[in-house]
Amino acid sequence: MRENCGCHTGNRRAPSADIGGSVLVFDRATGVHQALLDGSVLTARRTAAASALGAKHLASKEARNLLILGAGKVAAQLPKAFRTVSPIKTVRVWNVTPDSAERLSEDLRPIGWGAAGLRLDRPPEVHSAEPPSGSPLEAYFATISSSPQH
Repeated sequence: MRENCGCHTGNRRAPSADIGGSVLVFDRATGVHQALLDGSVLTARRTAAASALGAKHLASKEARNLLILGAGKVAAQLPKAFRTVSPIKTVRVWNVTPDSAERLSEDLRPIGWGAAGLRLDRPPEVHSAEPPSGSPLEAYFATISSSPQH
C-alpha cells in the first residue's frame, strides 16, 4: 500500500479540497495494482469508525439519538458508523453554518434517517449522565439541552 498526498492552500477559496490524497493498494505477493482509493473518503470513514468504536464502549446501550457537531465529510459518515454499534433512530446536526447542517440532514433523510439540522446561535449544551449499569468503562452519553436560547 502506498499513500500520495498533496496540499493546495489556494483551494480554500474554491469548491475543491485544500488537501487531497490517494491510497494505492498492491498485491503483496505479485506487486499487481489492486485498487486506487480516495484518501479523504477513506480518512472520513476511518475517523467515523473510530468514533463509533468509542461509543460502543462509552455510550448507553439504549441510546437512540445521535448529535453531530459539524457537517463535513466525517459528519456524513457518522450515522452509518454509529448504527453499527447502537440502534440510532434520530440524528440532529449542528454546524456553525446552519445551512450546512440542514444540507447534511437533507442528505440523510432519503436513506432512512430521521434527521434535522439544529438552528441555534451556539452549540447545543451537552451534559454528562450516569453510566449504564454493567458498562465495561465509566460511560458518558450526550443529551441535548432543551433550554431556551439566550
